[in-house]
Amino acid sequence: MPNVRVHPGTPDEVELAYEAAGSGHPVILVHGWPFTSRFWDGQMRTLTDAGYRAIRYDRRGTGKSAHPWSGYDAETLAGDLLAFLDHLDVGPVAAVAFGSAAAETARAAVRAPERFARLVLAGTVVACADSARIRDLATAARRHRIAMLDDLIGRCFSVDGERVLDEPTLRHLVHDAAAASAQSTLDALASWSAADFLADLGRVALPVLVVHGAADAFMPYAVSGARAVAAARAATSVVIDHAPHAMPLTHQHEFDTAVLDFLSGPTASGAASGTA
Repeated sequence: MPNVRVHPGTPDEVELAYEAAGSGHPVILVHGWPFTSRFWDGQMRTLTDAGYRAIRYDRRGTGKSAHPWSGYDAETLAGDLLAFLDHLDVGPVAAVAFGSAAAETARAAVRAPERFARLVLAGTVVACADSARIRDLATAARRHRIAMLDDLIGRCFSVDGERVLDEPTLRHLVHDAAAASAQSTLDALASWSAADFLADLGRVALPVLVVHGAADAFMPYAVSGARAVAAARAATSVVIDHAPHAMPLTHQHEFDTAVLDFLSGPTASGAASGTA
């Protein structure tokens, strides 16, 4: 993966590792906490096969990007995304954000709406929906970070208490998450509570697709995805039956179909909903 240095000469300067493949309209994939850009392996193939230019990057503190001590708030992460788009020098992009990355992606779309064509929010995390859980995660991250990540990632792939992703893939994802900086693991949790994601989303005039797992035990649709749909000006929702929080991996066909249908749709969107 090549690297790009963004915000050079400023306190937010950081090197980001990225990958771009294919041609056509650009789609940027933004992974959420605690994963890396490898989360999008399947979607990179789907998008390039469908004629899009697929782009993904490791957010600061994760994967092959630099691991600075600070900069894990939504405002700085949104700045990273915008600076990265400046480096790529691409036209308006479709952005696909998973989990906590919805906050920085919405913030970036508010700051520079001309850089975006539409947004897909997958497994959206609305921090205020369960502040007690986030406090518990932060406590665990300080004392038992690796064990916390193992438990958390298992829950991201669980339906009715049963893990629905194969064990080797789970171990791979935990290994990648554990390689992130301890500071980024902890500070990312704090940034969720500070970011007013729903207020930012309400200022986004772009078409928005919210995709959620009906069996999401980590951030249930009723307290998260549904609130994002209500906050957005022009939102479509797809709720995937029997799917957990991290449904882009476990229910890739259903997720990718919903995304491709949305990307090829009209530029304006009215509120609607559906189940896959």
